[in-house]
Amino acid sequence: MATAKRSNWESVDSNMQKSLSSAQTLGYRPDLAVSHFRYAELLRDRGDLAQASRQLDQAAELFAEMEMTWWMKQAGNLRAESGSPDAT
Repeated sequence: MATAKRSNWESVDSNMQKSLSSAQTLGYRPDLAVSHFRYAELLRDRGDLAQASRQLDQAAELFAEMEMTWWMKQAGNLRAESGSPDAT
């Protein structure tokens, strides 16, 4: 997240991919879901709405599977802020 504030997007992408991979490998599903969500936020801020939507879809699916209701609401809010027609 800190690298995004400095607009070092290559580093952001690399760090987020490492985070996603680690959470997946270790089986930390809540961390994986939140990482997808945070990556969606960063991608939205960068203006990459298509990729942000894909990351948010993955996060929302995991949130729903794990019944992470607070996070599901945050995902819906992010969709609405991004102007997605799928906002819940």
